[in-house]
Amino acid sequence: MLEGLVKYFDLGLFPERPVLGSARKKARARKRLWWTLLMYIGVVLGVLGEYVLSLFGAGGKFEVSLLDPFRMVFALIIATVIFPQVFPKIFGKMELQEADDLPVEKRLLQFFIAFQNGFFWPSFIKAFVQMI
Repeated sequence: MLEGLVKYFDLGLFPERPVLGSARKKARARKRLWWTLLMYIGVVLGVLGEYVLSLFGAGGKFEVSLLDPFRMVFALIIATVIFPQVFPKIFGKMELQEADDLPVEKRLLQFFIAFQNGFFWPSFIKAFVQMI
C-alpha cells in the first residue's frame, strides 16, 4: 500500500526502485526527491497565494485572524491529491536520466505549473460554493 502511495505522488521524479550503490546514484536520487518536494511546495504556495490575493482583492486588510483554515486545508488537500494526475500529463513520465538533466528553464516551468495548480483550486472551490 505504501508503495502505491509513493508511486502516486512521485510525479515521475522518484527512482523506480531503492537506490543502492555509488554515491553518485544516491545523490541523483536525493536530487529527484528534493525536486519533487519543491513541486509540492509550489502547490502549497499557490494555495496560500490565491488566498492572500483574494483577501487583498476584497479590499480588506490582510490579517492572520482572517485566514479560513478549513478552506485553505480543503484546497490544499484537493490540490495535492489532483496535482500528481496533472503533472505527468503536462510533462510526461520522465526517464531517470531525463529528470536529472532538465535545464533550469524547464524546472522553473514545472514549478510555476505546480504554483498555478495550487492557485486554481481555492478559486474553484469558492466559485463552486457560491453557485450552490
